[in-house]
Amino acid sequence: MKTFEDLTFTQVYKKKKHGVEQWNAHLDLGCGLTLSVAYGSGVYSSLNDDDEPETFEVALWFGRDLVPLQTTDEVLGWQSKDHINNLIEQIVNNKNFVKEKIDKYHE
Repeated sequence: MKTFEDLTFTQVYKKKKHGVEQWNAHLDLGCGLTLSVAYGSGVYSSLNDDDEPETFEVALWFGRDLVPLQTTDEVLGWQSKDHINNLIEQIVNNKNFVKEKIDKYHE
C-alpha cells in the first residue's frame, strides 16, 4: 500500500522578496482518486524549529472535483505524517469512503 513516503514534493511557489514558499505532492490512489499534500506559506501546515515540514494540508480529488474531508471544509489542515498514512489506509480500504464523505458534507 502507498504511504506518505511515496510522496514527492515539488516547489510550486516562491517569492524571494517576502520569503514565501509553497510545496505540493500528489499521490494516485486509484479509481480516479488523487491525494494532494501541501506545506508552506498560505496552506494549513507548520514547520519545526529546523524549518522542516511538521504538518501538512491534505485534499482528496476525484477527477476534477474535491472530496470534502470534513463537514466544514474540503481540506484537512495540520495533518502529521501518521495522520496522512491513516487517511490513505481509510481511503484505500473503505470502498464507500468518498460516498460517505460527500453524504456527510451535504447533511
